[in-house]
Amino acid sequence: MDIADNDTGLPPGYRILLVEDDALLATVASGQLEAIGCRVVHVSASAEDAIRWIDAGGAVDLVLSDIVMAGMNGVALAVYLGEHHPQVRVLLTTGYGADLLDEQKRDYPVIGKPWRGAEIAAAIRGAVAEPVMRG
Repeated sequence: MDIADNDTGLPPGYRILLVEDDALLATVASGQLEAIGCRVVHVSASAEDAIRWIDAGGAVDLVLSDIVMAGMNGVALAVYLGEHHPQVRVLLTTGYGADLLDEQKRDYPVIGKPWRGAEIAAAIRGAVAEPVMRG
């Protein structure tokens, strides 16, 4: 059965800001997120663009960000959000190795790429369930 037909346990219309510097991956990820009932409200190609969008009043429940990007990386974005927008939950993603995943999991939830609908739904549920205690 397709994940879109299942109860994912996610809040209906959960608003996600996707930060991904690869346009093709951003398109695929947006489709997967929409298929599990999330609403991708904005796609940013950089952490800096994501900050501008949120600082300008963009409403979002969770930021799903790649870690390794040119300029500011996803961890630095998560730190910024913790300091300036502590109500916004953060989930990081990376296609790099397990060592990087283990390093980042100490401070923020991380899901490895590639992920499928059920995996990202579980990771988002985990991020939603965790109390926001950053900054």
